[in-house]
Amino acid sequence: MGTAATLPEASPPPMSDGRRLLLLVSGMLTVMLYFTTIMVVTSIMPQIQGAMSATADEVSWIVTFNLLATAIATPMTGWLVTRFGRKRSMCACISGFGLATLMCGLAQSLEELIFWRILQGGFGAPTLPLNQTVILDNYPKEKLRFAMGATGMGSVVGPVIGPAMAGWLAETYSWRVAFYILVPVTAAALAGMIAALNPDRPKGPVRFDWTGFLSLSACVGSLQYVLSRGQRLDWFDSIEIIIAAMMSVLAFWIFLAHSVTTDKPFLDLSLFLNRNLTLAYILHSIFGMLAFTPMVLLPTLLRQYADFPDALIGWIVGSRGVGGILGFFAAMWLEKVDPRVSIASGFGMLLISGLWLMRMNLDVTPLEIMLN
Repeated sequence: MGTAATLPEASPPPMSDGRRLLLLVSGMLTVMLYFTTIMVVTSIMPQIQGAMSATADEVSWIVTFNLLATAIATPMTGWLVTRFGRKRSMCACISGFGLATLMCGLAQSLEELIFWRILQGGFGAPTLPLNQTVILDNYPKEKLRFAMGATGMGSVVGPVIGPAMAGWLAETYSWRVAFYILVPVTAAALAGMIAALNPDRPKGPVRFDWTGFLSLSACVGSLQYVLSRGQRLDWFDSIEIIIAAMMSVLAFWIFLAHSVTTDKPFLDLSLFLNRNLTLAYILHSIFGMLAFTPMVLLPTLLRQYADFPDALIGWIVGSRGVGGILGFFAAMWLEKVDPRVSIASGFGMLLISGLWLMRMNLDVTPLEIMLN
């Protein structure tokens, strides 16, 4: 008995080609679902705004807080895998994502919808890096490029199908159906991951940096409140905005001081000493501001002032996904020449698009917006 207890743990059997294919399809569905939920909401925002009797800036919270939850929850991925194991973490996050999506459709108030959107982003965020990890671990090098490319297609296919489908469902039935339709797909992705992934053991209890997590959450949440409510409350002429701004600064100071003095911070700031990583974060932040702003503003503007039907708004938002697909294949070719050319070309197209949008008026045609 004592000898048996000291035997090393057997390594999991190699994954068969059938299970690899199931893993790849499930990973594509997971990635597609996450990006679809972001784009779906932008196309049904006008209906949600009317149903919840919300203002334009209030209804935009269902997008912004979802993205903020993603940014805060993503660094938790490593801790989740170490504490609970890869398969448990992946399946739990997909399950939580599916439940939050269902509850978004059942929400009876804007506050309730925002709450479930936060959980949706929080549960969905770890699935992206986890999906890349399981693909890297289970595919041989000669097939890895194909597998990563196929998984990445989920991030560009979802933004095409999701908004068009959501706009049609919202106009034909209700905005709630746009959430309900994603639940069976989530269940299929979960079943595929359960069947394909090998069981693994967690490495044991790991200390979670609650101080860093809570201070970063308070900082980002307070800052978002200031940016969302500042215009309506005359910015720093309001004591409410002043308190929120002070809370954001104080929380950021606590997060920064704690992160540089603790052994295992929630977010390792030493990573930013890598120039390429820091530059990537800066460029990604700029891209996010340029790409997501029109998706939040356009649906409401087109519905209220141009009187576009919901189905047409869905097609307009989905057309940005078509551009994403074209850019995805163009980047694969430009990457062989010089990655800097690919990045510069992408931001150049965003500049042209922004200048085009600046000249838009209420006489704009749907085709012009789609091409933009």
